Amino acid sequence: MRRVFFILMMSVVPFALRAQSADELWRQGNEAYANGDFRKAVELYDAVIKFGGVNERVYYNLGNAHFKEGNIAQSILFYKRALRLSPNDDDIRFNLAVAGGYVRDRVEVMPEFFLLTFIRSLRIALSSNGWALASLALFFTGLGLLLLFTHMEALSIRKPGFYGAMICAALFSVSLCFSLVQRKDIVNSNEAVIISASVVVKSSPDNTGKDLFILHEGTSVKVVNQIGDWREIMISNGNKGWVDIRTIEIV
Repeated sequence: MRRVFFILMMSVVPFALRAQSADELWRQGNEAYANGDFRKAVELYDAVIKFGGVNERVYYNLGNAHFKEGNIAQSILFYKRALRLSPNDDDIRFNLAVAGGYVRDRVEVMPEFFLLTFIRSLRIALSSNGWALASLALFFTGLGLLLLFTHMEALSIRKPGFYGAMICAALFSVSLCFSLVQRKDIVNSNEAVIISASVVVKSSPDNTGKDLFILHEGTSVKVVNQIGDWREIMISNGNKGWVDIRTIEIV
């Protein structure tokens, strides 16, 4: 029994120490940022992440510190990481737009069917956890309405109970789907940012490929394929090409 207790304590103590260390590093990072020592703030916020303190506020502050240091590509990268965890945060969106104004490349965005734009806007209204909670609320509400339909004798109560349960079931399916898609976007991101000062995009995954176009740091791309140390990327106007993995960083 003592041995089991000792093992449990040994597993809990390191976690507590990590949490305490992350909180202290976070405090020191905020203090360094407030004092204008942005390079030290970057180092401390990076250390917080290594200790497992991953959340949108850490990414957001790290993006701010990088921006103050003039590291535009890194600031965009961490703003985007923060936005993935908190897709409806106006402060993150505003700072990302400001940092994006410093990006050299101006790539046209391909027009999108308005219904897809509406669905995407609706999906990012809540985080993955937010949609999961909404789906749970809809499930139990629908269950309650279904019980009214099956156990009440009055038609004036049974009919609304039935239709209400059907509506809740439909909304439950939508919210659960949104939650899963949001979670998939966080776990398996295909979005990346160019971190090299400039990179020549090739027609094939090797240095002998034809030069297609040049991208500069801070430009957002999507990774659509990979071969060895090469990644096929697509920019917002639909153009594709291959770049070395060292020139990009996944969001």
